[in-house]
Amino acid sequence: MGAISRKKIISSFMEAWNAHDIDGIMKYMDEDSAFMEAAGMEVGGKVHVGKAKVRQGFSAVLERFPDAQWQLGEILVQGPRAYVEWMFTASVSNNRRIQVNGIDILHFRGAKIKLKDSYIKNRPPVAA
Repeated sequence: MGAISRKKIISSFMEAWNAHDIDGIMKYMDEDSAFMEAAGMEVGGKVHVGKAKVRQGFSAVLERFPDAQWQLGEILVQGPRAYVEWMFTASVSNNRRIQVNGIDILHFRGAKIKLKDSYIKNRPPVAA
């Protein structure tokens, strides 16, 4: 699978995130997938292993930030790995808003995402 095909998959994957379509998101994930959150007690962030656990982790993000949007930036594909830049925006309590840059490192197995490893800048919420 080539870089152009993977970029198309990533664009569709991110569209599903912005639509908060968990089924649409999960159709791009490998059966044996993993999700490494940007935060957590583990060195690499909280880890969800297996498609059911990944779905739970993704669903928790969507539930925590019901108006979240990811503005897609540059996508760099190197073989089975892709680096996906984005800007995350979401409302939080007390009329505050999060707006921060982040990146996903995606590992592919064929046309499916085997690993989503997320990194995000640490910036306090600002007035909405």
